[in-house]
Amino acid sequence: MLSRVSGGKLMQVLGDPRHGYTRGSLCAKGYSLIQYSLDESRLKYPLKQVRRGSGEWRRISWDQAYSEISDKMFSLVDRYGSGLCMGYYTGEGNKGVLHQAVRGMFEGLGRHTRPMGDICSGTGSRALWGTEGDLPHPDPERVSDAGAVVLWGSNPAVTNINQMRLLYEARVKSGTPVIVIDPLLTLTAEKADAFVQINPGTDGWLALGVAKSLIDSGKIDVDLAFRSSSGLAEFLECLEDVTIDEVCERTGVSCEGLEYISEVYAGRKPVASFLGFGMQRYRWAGESVKAISALTALSGSYGIPGGGVYFSRKGTDPFLHLFDGFSSADSEGPIHREVPANDFARRALELDDPPLKMLWISCGNPLAQDHNIK
Repeated sequence: MLSRVSGGKLMQVLGDPRHGYTRGSLCAKGYSLIQYSLDESRLKYPLKQVRRGSGEWRRISWDQAYSEISDKMFSLVDRYGSGLCMGYYTGEGNKGVLHQAVRGMFEGLGRHTRPMGDICSGTGSRALWGTEGDLPHPDPERVSDAGAVVLWGSNPAVTNINQMRLLYEARVKSGTPVIVIDPLLTLTAEKADAFVQINPGTDGWLALGVAKSLIDSGKIDVDLAFRSSSGLAEFLECLEDVTIDEVCERTGVSCEGLEYISEVYAGRKPVASFLGFGMQRYRWAGESVKAISALTALSGSYGIPGGGVYFSRKGTDPFLHLFDGFSSADSEGPIHREVPANDFARRALELDDPPLKMLWISCGNPLAQDHNIK
């Protein structure tokens, strides 16, 4: 991003035309960042509530804020004998490195309570770690090398306009077919070569059905798949009890539609499988992501430029690891106490020995973003 400043005031934000991926274009949210910066309601100074729960706030100095917060933290540690009585809850902010500095601060303090996972893509990311391990994320700029693109619940025409441009170029210049699997006829689906409508939450079943079709019809070399992947034996065992009729009934996809997808995965190698966040927010959603990952391996789409599974990869950003590892465990007990992010409020209230007495909230708004807040 490029920022234009006049008289010490931010006047405009633009995309950088020299950037290979965005090529000078930002999404609507990116262009609107200037509104946050210049908004009259933007918080610029520390505020302290006159009386807890009163809703009355008064401005205090930064020095007073630093002193009161640090004094409270020291007093809590003295009272409970452990830093586990303090914790933080953080979102992603704008993905900037410094937005994660609160993590580094608590690491430097030693024992503390922290969230585990995230409310956006944790289920899918964990599932992919279980099937792919530390396999690098496919390069989004190499999608034109894919033989076909299958978008599982992904709508880049609205949510990822830079990727949509690359998909459009692959489709027009390279003849790469784009297939959308989604419960809704999205804007991306309207621009795709094929749209397969599916019942919500049944993506895993469809992936199993496609894999079953590939094996039963002999469209893939199973021996080659075994040599290039591990763990496929367990996956094939799962397919023994799967029938195409049951898959079609559960997913709402016709047998012809399922057959079409299997033809794509068998004859258009490598296949780029883009997964949307929505599909990993249902019961057994992690298994759905694993099933698509296994289908990708079975079709021989891993390890080839353009192919593979495109999704969020948590923990792969090398810069964020700058904030890890400051503290170390000793004889006093565990260095961290982790609370699942998706059930943070309830689980945090249940903590004992010591209870959680201070929570630092950063880069997030749980009352507006999280579920089960009452």
